[in-house]
Amino acid sequence: MANLIIKRAKIFKKQGNCLITVMCDPCMGGMLASIASIGNFCISEPKAQIGFAGLKVIEQTVGKKLDLNDQLAENVYRNGFLDDIVKREDITNWIERVSTMLKIGGTSNE
Repeated sequence: MANLIIKRAKIFKKQGNCLITVMCDPCMGGMLASIASIGNFCISEPKAQIGFAGLKVIEQTVGKKLDLNDQLAENVYRNGFLDDIVKREDITNWIERVSTMLKIGGTSNE
């Protein structure tokens, strides 16, 4: 199923469409390595844990203790991987605003 979603997402982008990915807590491993990171816009809810591997795995690999905040959305955003951090209740409005700005859909306030 995941491979089909990734394939469709790539076709969607190749056709000139906009792909917005929303990372919810947690967004880890294969999901982050595949579909979550290929969006034209990547957003997350606040305090979401985002990373390829869990902290314990990384600590065992690099041999040092990591800060628990390293994988929080706010740190990932500061490092340029996310375009925005949006409260869950505001995600729909955020997507509508961006869609309207890009003229690919969205809703009007008529």
